Amino acid sequence: MHGNGIVCWGRKKNRMKNSWILSESKHCGVYIKRLLATQRRSLRPLTRMQIASYSVIVLAALFASSLAARTCSQEGYDLIKGFEGLSLVAYQDVGGIWTIGYGNTKYQDGSPVRQGDTITQQGADDLFEYWVDQSFAPEVDRLVGPVVIRQVQFDALVSFTYNVGVGAFTDSTLLRKLRAFPDDPTIRDEFMRWVYVNGQVVQGLVNRRDAEADFYFSKVESMC
Repeated sequence: MHGNGIVCWGRKKNRMKNSWILSESKHCGVYIKRLLATQRRSLRPLTRMQIASYSVIVLAALFASSLAARTCSQEGYDLIKGFEGLSLVAYQDVGGIWTIGYGNTKYQDGSPVRQGDTITQQGADDLFEYWVDQSFAPEVDRLVGPVVIRQVQFDALVSFTYNVGVGAFTDSTLLRKLRAFPDDPTIRDEFMRWVYVNGQVVQGLVNRRDAEADFYFSKVESMC
């Protein structure tokens, strides 16, 4: 894991919440426009009551989806662990950052992993699940927003973000494309752009991106 996108839930929380509301408002506007376009094609004018009803329905759907936060599945955990591997002794990753457990560079309290650190199997599992559950999965859920995606797609995105970091995912074309159309086949190409370290292609990252893309497009019907 290179990103370690720690979420600071203090003073930044309100700014993040306001940003999310603005983002979802834009999506709400898109849905309402589609409803209006459908109504225009039917050649029947909309009444104010119909417009109000459409707005309430869309807002209620967005609110309901925000209450049911998406989480990483056990298959998602296994996907990430399979890529990261397990080390009970601190080591330097390809970027030279001290890492322990399942690719973690920081502990639960935010302190960095240091040379000479060791950890138990249970400690590694707890540390891994802490970062996935408290940082990466919630951030992916927030960034994807109201877009309906399959569980395998969410898990693949969490794996991707666990590796590249929340900031990189936030600014990625991959995110923009999936928010427009989650099953866009060119999303696979966006996964494959993230295979470089210091300007050099890393085969391990090529393998990981390829597997994440396969997982993302696997035909599992569970939606989230």
